[in-house]
Amino acid sequence: MANLLDLPDLPAPLQEDEDVILDRMLSMTDPKWDRRKGSYIYDAQAPVANQLAMQRLYMQNIMRSSFASTAEDEDLDRVVLNRVPTLTRIEAQPARAIVDIKGAPGNVIPADTTFSTVVLREDEEAIEFEILDQTERIIPESGRLSIEVVAIEAGEIGRIPSGAIQLASDIGINTVTNPVAATLGAEEEDNDSYRSRYFAYVSEERGGGNDGDYVTWALGVDGVGKVKVIPLWAGRGTVKVLITTITYEKPTADIIAAVKEKIDPVAGEGRGKGDAPIGATVTVVGSEELPLQVTATLQLQGVSLESIQSQFAEKMAVYLEELNQRAWETNDVIDFRVNYAKVGALLIDIDGVVDYTGLTLNGSATNVVVPGDHVLTQGMVNLHE
Repeated sequence: MANLLDLPDLPAPLQEDEDVILDRMLSMTDPKWDRRKGSYIYDAQAPVANQLAMQRLYMQNIMRSSFASTAEDEDLDRVVLNRVPTLTRIEAQPARAIVDIKGAPGNVIPADTTFSTVVLREDEEAIEFEILDQTERIIPESGRLSIEVVAIEAGEIGRIPSGAIQLASDIGINTVTNPVAATLGAEEEDNDSYRSRYFAYVSEERGGGNDGDYVTWALGVDGVGKVKVIPLWAGRGTVKVLITTITYEKPTADIIAAVKEKIDPVAGEGRGKGDAPIGATVTVVGSEELPLQVTATLQLQGVSLESIQSQFAEKMAVYLEELNQRAWETNDVIDFRVNYAKVGALLIDIDGVVDYTGLTLNGSATNVVVPGDHVLTQGMVNLHE
């Protein structure tokens, strides 16, 4: 995002540096006096010019910190909260996973049981998870049990791959693993994302329960990143609100419930007990996820397959985020596509990839159509030589 205060709109006096100020001060001094560097006049005026320049920098920083377009970090928080007290920066979110447990039937798994990844290198740290609802479990007769767990440390660190969890603090558990990768772990919302949500909030035309009202009401709930509104989706007086997270993932049931409670509480639905006006029955739905699986055979030169796999995953993450962002910037629920040729271009652009064959996206050598109420996620990437 461009820094507006670096543009000519900044008042000219505030753009002056120390040299410009000193030259002007010296030019206003009687020419009969020696004004060369090292002279009494020069040495007397130089510190003054320095302090005036410092004041200008201070004033520039004040201006930058006073507008949402240029403020950063705590200054941005202050600017946004002064205008919209309910629109807070989204805190770091812990990742969640499902663990499959095998153990003796009847064994009790305490509520404080922790699950951990295996450390394979000295520079690694184990990622620990705890039971989401903090309640004990009993292993059933089948000897198998699935539990939803949440990372103890919030942030992307908890987004572990499938099979990473292999340890448990409870000795009554024989084996434990996570069959699929963890989801939802995200760092604290960055400045650009927070700024974007703020501008989306204040730019919506609101009033009388129109689309803009529903967007701003939903964005005011912690954890909501983007919103789509479908009026009259099931007849008169009905509204569907589609939401996704700031990382374009399916929101948790807690976030969906919080949006429903704020806009149109279940107790008193349609009676104007929340933000929505009387007569509006609101359904809140989270975005569904569509994993994109990529398979291809590569011809490589001078590079390892592992290196290509890592680089391609990074490129795909950027591409999928661009597609999700573009699809969710509009209020319309319109299908969008993953371009087959674009994915191939991402592969061939990696240094060391000479050619590829057999490229498929979700099992087909064509574009992938994504429903407008979905978000794309990165599925299995199977590259081989």
